[in-house]
Amino acid sequence: MIKEVDIQNFKSLAKNNFELENLTLLTGASSSGKSTLIQAILFLKGNFEEKSDVLNVFKNSMKLTDKEILEAFLRNVSLENRYISIGNASDVLYEKAEEDKIKIGLKLQTGDVLFNCKVEDRSSKILNNSLKCTGDISELLKEQNLSYISANRIVPESSYKYSKENIEKGQLGKNGEYAIHYLAENKNKKIEIEALKHEDSSGLDLGQNTAKWLSEISKGINIDSVVNYNSEVITLRYTYESKYGVKTLLPQNVGFGITYILPVIIAILKSKPGDIVIIENPEAHLHPTGIVKISKLFSLAAANGVQVILETHSDHILNGIRVAIKEKVIDCLDVKTYYFSKNLGDSLSEVEKIEINENGKIEKWPIGFFDEWENQLEKLLW
Repeated sequence: MIKEVDIQNFKSLAKNNFELENLTLLTGASSSGKSTLIQAILFLKGNFEEKSDVLNVFKNSMKLTDKEILEAFLRNVSLENRYISIGNASDVLYEKAEEDKIKIGLKLQTGDVLFNCKVEDRSSKILNNSLKCTGDISELLKEQNLSYISANRIVPESSYKYSKENIEKGQLGKNGEYAIHYLAENKNKKIEIEALKHEDSSGLDLGQNTAKWLSEISKGINIDSVVNYNSEVITLRYTYESKYGVKTLLPQNVGFGITYILPVIIAILKSKPGDIVIIENPEAHLHPTGIVKISKLFSLAAANGVQVILETHSDHILNGIRVAIKEKVIDCLDVKTYYFSKNLGDSLSEVEKIEINENGKIEKWPIGFFDEWENQLEKLLW
């Protein structure tokens, strides 16, 4: 679990400190800096994961500690990895930085990492840094403890990607492109967190619980995902039961939001305590009722040891989590909410922490923080 992120001169975050909890909401206008915080985490995590194989080789052949090997092999880090591709040094250095230096610090439960880089070549995609590691930072090296689902996800199609390598590592792909393959191979596997079992599910099978949570979006839906090993093609079908029998439908003939939310549900259900799940815009293409139901799933996962980080523009996500707090699904102390904004003509992100009390109430409601409904209502009333 990541307890704290400290950032200097990374894109629009000039000097910011973020305390993260089991459930962290990043809210605010488009292009206000929310994704930048996520990218800072994924930048370091992705580079650590890519060095994990090197670390194991050197541990077996040389008498070096993890810390010594990491600090040596992470002198050069890339702005491209399995999670992100964010350009070159000039794209990530805060444009008004007083010094051409970028710092990103991660405070974990058992250790700390400090990335400290002096930008010498602004056209380079590789940053040279002096990395400092203290304590146990092994969770950054694991390839199976983080799921990142971007805002650009899979859409209804006739077939989906096959990747034995990725699903064996528990990777769904940043766009959820391997989620259907993962579901097909693991549909009978038991979910690890019993609290995530849907109330209408008869067991803990991943497939059944995925379908039951998806039925909160579209009532009565079921899922059939199949692997063709000869052609290495994955097919997905949805079924609905009615008084006329079972009707099978292609993804293209079912609402867009059904397939769009599917990798999100799978990412949460496959998680275990200690995992990190980062999701951008989970509310996309969903009806408000479905958004609120999915918010409860996020709250349940976070309350049971999964670190969930959500970037959202939806007041339904916020309110669903506030209700979850009031109904004691999750403790208010396990939730952090940040509101990002920018002044006109300024590239600097301003970040405000929003406090939610044990009754789900927000005492201080900043201007611009999910207040558009009231703004429009006032125009209608007057």
